[in-house]
Amino acid sequence: MSLSSLQGLFIFIFFFLTNLDSHYRPLYGVVVTGMDICSNDSLHDCVDTCRGKTVHPCITCTAANGSYVCTCPPRYVGDARVSGSGCTLLREVEPHGYGDARGTKRGVILFVLLGILLILIFGLYWIRKIRHRNSVIEARIRIPVVEEEEIEATNRNLVIEGEEMEVRNINSIIEGEESLGHGLDLQELSFIDSEVPNCEIFSFNQLKLATSNFKDSEVIGSGSQGKVFKGILIDGRHVAIKQTIKVDKDIFKDLINEIRVLSQLKHDNVVKLIGYCLQPEHVFLVYQYIPNGTLSKLIHDNPCSISWKRRLQIAVDVGRAIRYLHSLVPKSVLHRDIKSDNVLMDEAHKAILGDFGIARLLDSNKTHLTTTVMGTNGYLDLELLETQGQHTDKSDVYSFGVLLAELVTGKKAIFYDVSKQDLTCLSNYFTMAVDQGNLFDILHTQVVNDCQKKDDLEAVAALVSKCLKCTGKERPTMAQVVDDLEALLT
Repeated sequence: MSLSSLQGLFIFIFFFLTNLDSHYRPLYGVVVTGMDICSNDSLHDCVDTCRGKTVHPCITCTAANGSYVCTCPPRYVGDARVSGSGCTLLREVEPHGYGDARGTKRGVILFVLLGILLILIFGLYWIRKIRHRNSVIEARIRIPVVEEEEIEATNRNLVIEGEEMEVRNINSIIEGEESLGHGLDLQELSFIDSEVPNCEIFSFNQLKLATSNFKDSEVIGSGSQGKVFKGILIDGRHVAIKQTIKVDKDIFKDLINEIRVLSQLKHDNVVKLIGYCLQPEHVFLVYQYIPNGTLSKLIHDNPCSISWKRRLQIAVDVGRAIRYLHSLVPKSVLHRDIKSDNVLMDEAHKAILGDFGIARLLDSNKTHLTTTVMGTNGYLDLELLETQGQHTDKSDVYSFGVLLAELVTGKKAIFYDVSKQDLTCLSNYFTMAVDQGNLFDILHTQVVNDCQKKDDLEAVAALVSKCLKCTGKERPTMAQVVDDLEALLT
């Protein structure tokens, strides 16, 4: 109903109420033309008239066009006719006295009609409001429905577009050496689209939000290259975010290389690279979050909690990861930094190999030549010093041998020997004890007490000795090492 319709209804109600009395004015008598009917008492039926009478109240007879109207005075009701009800005082009809009956009925009608009018007004208001809301909903419904895959693709494109500016900033730094001045090769960034299609590209703001603006309380690790933060992405995924302290030529290339290598790997015992973020001053790598810390912390902080079988399972897990890198991927990978600090423990106590910062893809002859010897003291293959940094898959085997010795002795790769009162290399310490027949003197007490078969301890010791041979040709392959360890585990 429109506003004009409501206005018309209101005018009708007003007109009806103002003419309400006309419905209660009786018209009686016959039509007599040419004569005043009320002047002759024989021609009308009114109870009384005022002409010379003393009767009160005064009832009037009004002639009108050959007829007449009998009217009771105020506060009386009735038809004022002799043959009718006459006129009766209102108080006699309504003892409780609520005023004129006609006025009372008029008030009731007025109240009802005004109520209807208000209901119509409020109804019109809510109808208009509902129509407006429906029009908004219809406008939203008319938006084209996009498939979930298309939304994901669009989001990825937006992220990539947002990162183009960041990559261009790095490119400008690399080309012009404007602030860093390290002369990085543009080819180091050319792999982004071609070689790592499975990696997500994160914006700096996404990582800032995930780490609560890189709060110190979110730091879960640190090293020479930077810090590692725990973060929660907007979709609820828990991640570990590696941030460089600064971007120089060597660190930048190491991190770019880590992206290149990890993007090609998929194994249960190898840490998963989720994505990365390139900034002019920092490079961020986003990994799966491994909650239970490093193997180094487990061995040296709480050694008595590790059973012999669990130590053996950890060795098998790490060995499988290295075997996968060497022989089960299309392009073999050399880790070059196998150590307990780079082995992470997940919630199921499974060992996961991480930190591929100095890892390299191997060429066809499974060697990698570098002018700098890469690795960690104590785990480093000493043959590299003689071959001038010619890394091979057997270099990783040597490092694994040190880690295996660390598992069964509970000693660090370089530790303080109380008997000699000097720092000692675990590899030399272990091989010398085996050669002298003092194996059980150097094994951790928990290992000796927990292992039911002493032959198994001797077999592991023999395997460690093979891995620590001076030349790579004398060492077994990782596939052979894993086979021997799996045989002991069954």
